[in-house]
Amino acid sequence: MFEHFRLFFVWTFQLNCFIYVLPLTVRLRGHPFLLSWSLIALTAIFKSYPCYGDVGLYLAVLPVLRHLFPYMKQVFIASNMFVAATVLGPMMYQMWIYNGSANSNYFFAINLVFGVAQILLVTDLLFAQIKRDFYLKNGFKDLQPSQDDPAKGTTKRLAFK
Repeated sequence: MFEHFRLFFVWTFQLNCFIYVLPLTVRLRGHPFLLSWSLIALTAIFKSYPCYGDVGLYLAVLPVLRHLFPYMKQVFIASNMFVAATVLGPMMYQMWIYNGSANSNYFFAINLVFGVAQILLVTDLLFAQIKRDFYLKNGFKDLQPSQDDPAKGTTKRLAFK
């Protein structure tokens, strides 16, 4: 249907896989294992046909990065999305291909859930590393509201204690 855009799509998808290498390498130069983990994860995310085996590779070595788990925020959401995609993915494929009782949109939707779960996991883990580095450099300080001068009509702001 879109044969004249085929070359554009191929170039865009391939560029999307490699565009993250340089920025991640610069940012994570002190953390080579996290860098390799994130590049493997991004490769698995941006594959044309996702499969559970590619995701299994980087999920199998995820416990090595357990020092980042306390800094992660969206573990519950990402893990539930992974469970939903793992359970519903084969069911939707069976209904679409073998039973003929569903269309491809059901399988496409569950693949989107699977992709979003992977992206949430990778971005949450990378943000956890950035947060950990910040806390190691600056120390952990609670945010407390500071009192501004009421005569100037300014509002309260959050400031470091």
